[in-house]
Amino acid sequence: MAFTEEEKQEILEVVKAESKSVESLETVGSLSGVKSLPAQKGDKLVSVPITLLSKPADDAAARAIEAAERVEELAPEMEAATQETKKAIQTAGESAAKAEAAAKKAEDAIAQGYKHKEMTEEDFESLPEKDGKTIYLIYEEE
Repeated sequence: MAFTEEEKQEILEVVKAESKSVESLETVGSLSGVKSLPAQKGDKLVSVPITLLSKPADDAAARAIEAAERVEELAPEMEAATQETKKAIQTAGESAAKAEAAAKKAEDAIAQGYKHKEMTEEDFESLPEKDGKTIYLIYEEE
């Protein structure tokens, strides 16, 4: 059955009168129960699945979950490294304290066992005998 040109125009007018544009659709406040959205692509009306709209957020959430899992895997290693660092700091502190004590003992031994004597090089050379317990500090006269 072929339509005449007049019938085609009549059908077209009825379709246009009953058609709705995207702008004239009801607006909802929630995506609950909505499976797709109408959209206009060029001159065509198309359906856009909700999953397509949420894909960037879903991908970002998946990456965030992966990152969180990696952090959870690294946490025990980081804790062990922290404990090792604390032990090394404690050992370094103990070693520094021992070194300071040894330096103090050395200073005390030097102070108790040796004399310090300042003199010119000429005076030093003229000494008949040098004392092994004396530290001679020789200075130049100007």
